[in-house]
Amino acid sequence: MRRAEGPAYRRHTALKVAAAVARVFSVIVVAATFAGAAATLVSLRPAVAPFVVEFSGAAAVFFLFVGLMYSVLLWAAADALILLADGDDAHRLTQFQLEQVNARLDALGATGQRTDETERLAPPPPGP
Repeated sequence: MRRAEGPAYRRHTALKVAAAVARVFSVIVVAATFAGAAATLVSLRPAVAPFVVEFSGAAAVFFLFVGLMYSVLLWAAADALILLADGDDAHRLTQFQLEQVNARLDALGATGQRTDETERLAPPPPGP
């Protein structure tokens, strides 16, 4: 099906909403990770915790690292969704441009300027 008016772009609303939700959730994960690590480190004070647990600070730092990595992956997934939408738009634009080139070549063939119906490119220059 040929479209003379131009490429039919989609709005990609679902992909954009999913990317926005992933980015918001990524920010929430970062905030919750910092809050959880801070609460864990505050609870290690001798006034709050009667028994000092070894390596609890290391566990807080580990979960902080894991939470930050998870948020980075979510943010990257959101970027991948936007990239998917952009790729679809570029593919549609390329299809439209190819249809326009084929239409122009067909119009040239109708006026008698083309000799071979299968020829789409200029012939190569003569060799040595």
